[in-house]
Amino acid sequence: MKQGQFWCIYWFILLSLPVASWGQGLEQPSGLDPFHLYELRIQFEDKHWENRLKAYKSTDRKDKIPATIFFDNVRVDSVGIRFKGNSSFNSVKKGGSRKLPFSLDAGEFVKGREFPVGYDQLKLSNGFRDPSYLRDVLSYYIARQYMPAPECAMARVYINNEYFGVYTLTQDVDKTFLNDWFEEKQGAFFKCDPDWDETVDQPGCIPGDKCSLEYLGPDLACYDGRYELKSKKEDWDELIHLTRQLKDPEADLSSVLDIDLTLWLHAFNNVVVNLDSYTGLLCHNFYLYQREDGQFVPLIWDLNLSFGGFRQTSNAALDDDQLIRLDPMLQSDNPKRPLISRLLDDPHYQRIYLAHMHTILEDFFLNGKYLSLMDQWHDLIRSAVKAEQVPLYSFQLFEQNRKKNVEIGKQAIIGIQSLMEPRTTYLQQHPIFSTGVPDLMDTKVTRIGSDTLQWTCEVQTTLSVTLYWRPEGEHRYNRCTFVPDQPGTSLQKRTFSYELTGIDRPVEYYIVAENEERATVWPSGSSQHPVRTEE
Repeated sequence: MKQGQFWCIYWFILLSLPVASWGQGLEQPSGLDPFHLYELRIQFEDKHWENRLKAYKSTDRKDKIPATIFFDNVRVDSVGIRFKGNSSFNSVKKGGSRKLPFSLDAGEFVKGREFPVGYDQLKLSNGFRDPSYLRDVLSYYIARQYMPAPECAMARVYINNEYFGVYTLTQDVDKTFLNDWFEEKQGAFFKCDPDWDETVDQPGCIPGDKCSLEYLGPDLACYDGRYELKSKKEDWDELIHLTRQLKDPEADLSSVLDIDLTLWLHAFNNVVVNLDSYTGLLCHNFYLYQREDGQFVPLIWDLNLSFGGFRQTSNAALDDDQLIRLDPMLQSDNPKRPLISRLLDDPHYQRIYLAHMHTILEDFFLNGKYLSLMDQWHDLIRSAVKAEQVPLYSFQLFEQNRKKNVEIGKQAIIGIQSLMEPRTTYLQQHPIFSTGVPDLMDTKVTRIGSDTLQWTCEVQTTLSVTLYWRPEGEHRYNRCTFVPDQPGTSLQKRTFSYELTGIDRPVEYYIVAENEERATVWPSGSSQHPVRTEE
């Protein structure tokens, strides 16, 4: 049988099968399942789709070409598709591979249309510099336990009958994402990934470093090119105000910033050595959203180079040992990283940050959970990776890199396990984590009458106790200090209490107990997993 005859018969059989068409009254599932391998069959009518999309990309046009996608055998028509990415596009294209990254928009040509998973925009990433194929999905899975982060899964991708291989399938950080997490989407919204050609300091502007959130002056022209505005023009004033507050050592940052979520972001980036981020040399790959309550929230993005895939905190690349021994206080004294240095200059916030780092270590690395997750995903995609016709990396490298170091040309890619096994030991034994933590032995909350709540905490090796609380249904936490039952600085067993009046509905809360060096946060998930009081 000739190849052309084979494909005619193949597509005749495929199109004869029962296929659901999205929008015909089907019950809509919600979200991407990280443990399901999706199948996306993309059909372009335009035979020259590849050249057209490359031409658009080369001139920075974001025009999309329509295509039909069979999404797990559910047909979605008129999907807008374009190439995306920087290094993941340019380096791969230059290397001659056709496995390029895509942006998919189900609503580009038909307003309101969504993919079967409930989102109108998805990203297909090609695993650039990640032979393990697992950095994205593992990183997002961990991050989502502690902060707003996109859903992520993996997919077999076919284009016009040709198998292009396994891609990472990621939810876009867009207004749907904002509404899912914050139940609002109209606030100031910025993508913090600079136009590298426009980050030269402008005349009349204070010099700054990429998307560092340094104050550059009152003129929005100083910020345009470094930050991409995703909301209304007036919102530049909100961003400039945030940078001004970060510059002012006396400013109350809680008025403009969700500090706990920011500390989680920094803790995550440090533990998993995600240096292609705010923490690293390029100071990018995050979004900023300002909620209606006035607080900005940094939103993590682009994690394919986590776990040491990017090695630079300065112009010199770190070697393997330096990645393993990455300082938990990295950038804490760097004025060019005020989102880190301003927060960690405050002893209270620094102790919470370290507690968050330890929580991530306990939840995923000290117990080896990340290893079982990697094995599960590796087994899920193994046969699909082996069958790739246009792979970026060999099947042998895929088999090795989740555990071992590999070489791609002259580029060394550290293994996830060969990084995190010794790094976990290093952090566990680091002096900053070796001192005793406060012992929060018992916590009780009692409602007195209709509008008063009273907390009591029994603690040991503790100097202070702080309550963070919010009325149920709100995002912003209030900060209050517990009162000890006896004065002084005794580290023996004591009782601390706090009484909140004028509140007649349930509240959500978490508690921070501190000694001179460490903090215990309860519950350990803090603002994302608070305790709820009874009615």
